[in-house]
Amino acid sequence: MTDTEQTIYTFLKERKEKLCVLATSNRDGKPEASVVGYAVMEDLTMLHSTTPQTRKVENLKENPKASLVIGWGFHELSIQMDGIVDIIATGDDYRKADEFFFTQNPLAVKFRSANTLFLKFRPLWVRYIDLTSITPKTEEFTY
Repeated sequence: MTDTEQTIYTFLKERKEKLCVLATSNRDGKPEASVVGYAVMEDLTMLHSTTPQTRKVENLKENPKASLVIGWGFHELSIQMDGIVDIIATGDDYRKADEFFFTQNPLAVKFRSANTLFLKFRPLWVRYIDLTSITPKTEEFTY
């Protein structure tokens, strides 16, 4: 892990409000975005909780490609990611995702239900932008 990747991980993990924008597209290519909670793993894989009847789940069944944006103020970092999403709805992977997500994002527990499922976002491309300095720093990574 590079220093910048460690900075990204720390930024994502230490945010009080673990929220991001998840963008997907439907079968006609129409983009759709939603604010979702997240939990982050050390390799920058992101977990999101949702329910089966959402547009994002329907879109991801057709097209597993998605994008994320975290941080959008001039006083913080901004992270953009493109990646592939797996839907986790049952089994041991579900149990592990449930424990990991709600441990890291306890404010989201109030949304947990019998219908909760998880989206596992694996980044393929990451852009880091540090907007806190006079000369913003930008780095990109491809996985």
